[in-house]
Amino acid sequence: MDLTVKKIWKNTYQKLLHFENEREASSLAYRLIEHYTQIDKLHVNLDLHTQIKKEIYNQIQTALNELQQGKPIQYILGKTVFGEATVFVDERVLIPRYETEELLAWILQENPNFSETIIDVCTGSGCILTAFGLENPKAKLYGIDYDNQIIELAYKNAIYNKVKANFIVRDVLSETFSSYSHSCHVLVSNPPYVRQSEKAFMKRKVLDYEPSKALFVPDENPLVFYNAIAKWASKNLVSKGKIYVEINEVFSNEIIDLLKGFDFQGIELRLDMQNKPRMIRAIQK
Repeated sequence: MDLTVKKIWKNTYQKLLHFENEREASSLAYRLIEHYTQIDKLHVNLDLHTQIKKEIYNQIQTALNELQQGKPIQYILGKTVFGEATVFVDERVLIPRYETEELLAWILQENPNFSETIIDVCTGSGCILTAFGLENPKAKLYGIDYDNQIIELAYKNAIYNKVKANFIVRDVLSETFSSYSHSCHVLVSNPPYVRQSEKAFMKRKVLDYEPSKALFVPDENPLVFYNAIAKWASKNLVSKGKIYVEINEVFSNEIIDLLKGFDFQGIELRLDMQNKPRMIRAIQK
């Protein structure tokens, strides 16, 4: 079999067309080739002669089979890009979304040359904290999540990107968090906010592979995380400190009212790239 880079790309692309559109198939084919061969898109198209080892070809075929079964490309490759950071991901944590990059951009815009304390609640992979730290090397970075294995991955991402960060195990819905005290100037959170009833409208690859505990909240109490986080922030944010949260578009008004109930001021709602209410910033009085 012809195992030149160009031929393998074409073979990979053609197989992807069985379950992806042309644009996505092309993009995925280039990502697979670059990941497994370290040959980028430009050189794939220019390189007519380089032969790829059979074992690498087999790895690409395995990845193709996983893609066909619905496994997200980020979990297959084990990493993704978020802001300026390379972020390792697996099924312990959510795959970072474009909407969350928009939240990061807002925080960076409003807090240039930041050297104070920022706390990321429900940090997951630590993508927000790590990307923020790359832009603000003097910032004091703290991430919180409920499980040691999640924190382990967040540490790995910070270390890989040469960002100094501290991660703490606390369950946001427990007394271990509510009784925890730590003064901060910025708090950010992308907590679970998808109602159980919304599962019917979600893609199978999300439901089958991404951690449900990081996604879903009870229909009867959809703001449970926001309430716990806002209550904690009201006690630990310094005066004029800021809280940023990603939200379920359905509950923007309710979350604004919740923040007002804790006496936050300067509340601003922003839309995402799809013009959906997606993030809120509020300021401690």
